[in-house]
Amino acid sequence: VGATQAYNVIARPPGNASCAIIVGGHFDTVPGAPGANDNASGTANVLELARAFALGGPKPGLCFALFGAEESGLHGSKALVERLRAAGQLPRYMVNLDVTGIGRQVEVIGDTPAAARAIALASAAGIEAVPSQLPPNSGSDHMSFADAGVEVVFFTSGDFSTIHSPQDVAAAIDRSILDRVGDAAYLLISDLLREVD
Repeated sequence: VGATQAYNVIARPPGNASCAIIVGGHFDTVPGAPGANDNASGTANVLELARAFALGGPKPGLCFALFGAEESGLHGSKALVERLRAAGQLPRYMVNLDVTGIGRQVEVIGDTPAAARAIALASAAGIEAVPSQLPPNSGSDHMSFADAGVEVVFFTSGDFSTIHSPQDVAAAIDRSILDRVGDAAYLLISDLLREVD
């Protein structure tokens, strides 16, 4: 982007299996903002989900992606979508984690059947989860996949008050909501894996 090169970091099972499910979030921030909630929180959730699902060996069809250059126009996720589309390998599902470390409840963004499943699965496990929407004039990496016809689910903790500011610091992160968002995402991904297996 301009004079800066950005990178995506992709984890996938060995071999040539395609990604039926991509779990992702962005790891960049904006100038002047430490980026703890937006989006080190989502990055931490993606890494922990990858660790949890790696237990017992790779799961065919399950891939993880950390995107660069989200803040400057979703460039990382757009580049991955373009590459996958060109190869005829778009996933069936994309699970996005962004701004997951401050808030009181799990919020699920998406008007897809998988989003409704996410809320039902979380509620059945005693995790309060509600449907939500992004604030006006904002976006996230799930949009790149939705524009390509991929079914998306976006998990967030819903408090956007400190993002893009010097107050977006690690001390403000609430580990309990970070865990609940991760747990809710784990439940959905496990359910989706049973479907695509």
